[in-house]
Amino acid sequence: MAEKEDPEKLDVLLVRPKAASMGVFKAIGASQPPINLVYLATWLNVHGFRAAIYDLEVQPAGGLRRKLGYSAPLLVGLTGMTTDIPAIKELCLLCRELKIKTVVGGAHATALPAETLEDALCDHVIIGEGEKPLLELVTALKKGADFSSIAGLAFLRGGAPVLNARGEPLDIDSLPIPDRKLLDKELYSSGYTTPGVPAGGTVMFTSRGCPYRCSFCASQVINGPRVRLRGMDKVLREVDEIAALGYKHITVDDDTFALKKSRVLEFSAHLSRNYPGLTWNCDARAGELDEEMLAAMKASGCRNIAVGAESGSQRVLDGIN
Repeated sequence: MAEKEDPEKLDVLLVRPKAASMGVFKAIGASQPPINLVYLATWLNVHGFRAAIYDLEVQPAGGLRRKLGYSAPLLVGLTGMTTDIPAIKELCLLCRELKIKTVVGGAHATALPAETLEDALCDHVIIGEGEKPLLELVTALKKGADFSSIAGLAFLRGGAPVLNARGEPLDIDSLPIPDRKLLDKELYSSGYTTPGVPAGGTVMFTSRGCPYRCSFCASQVINGPRVRLRGMDKVLREVDEIAALGYKHITVDDDTFALKKSRVLEFSAHLSRNYPGLTWNCDARAGELDEEMLAAMKASGCRNIAVGAESGSQRVLDGIN
């Protein structure tokens, strides 16, 4: 018997396209859950809207048209890297056919908003982090109200791009803990990832932003020039929720998790004390790490620290810059 489709209508469907940018990993099935979309959908839901996620990395392409048909969202939100723009364009054309508005966000859209409007054939682009402008856009569309003054929103007027300046950065402690039940965790339970990062885990952030100015990195394009840290009480509550949901591994996806030693030690102590079977990994800058931190991280289940050693060749470094 065919699975009965959920007839609930949606205000927003957030879609991750099938990426063209993962290289060899794509051939062997690796895919991390799209936690950025989970943050956005949770944010919309706690503000009274109905939002859901469709992940084309792990869900069938044919199911998306059916989902759009029976859920009839006001808006479809899309994100992706530069190499994903052709796939995003196809999805925008599908939505246009179904008379559904589209918005595109992420690093490429933020760096090149006018080009994204043209290349992806979308209705709107969000410049920078998405929570506030997305909420304001959905509110306007629901009411049939004007959206032209929304900070961080780009759109076409008379065929010409209008690029609104960004608003103030979000207080990230105002974000709810992401509702991971919006995803089917079993869809991410297989496939190779990287050493020390088993499939079937989840992703979390304890901060947004990075204090460093690497010329090749998109972090400051999205998050701005300063680091915003979540309160550790909320970080540890999220760890508790993750463990309660049965996840066995966490990827801490901060740009550089070891920025403040006291936070790393508190995080590590919480895992050591409460979740000895839980493993985790993170990114860090080599100069931030010391023996005390590394010992605490290892004892608490840290299995992988990605350090950005771009090259040992000054010639290559000069070329990157």
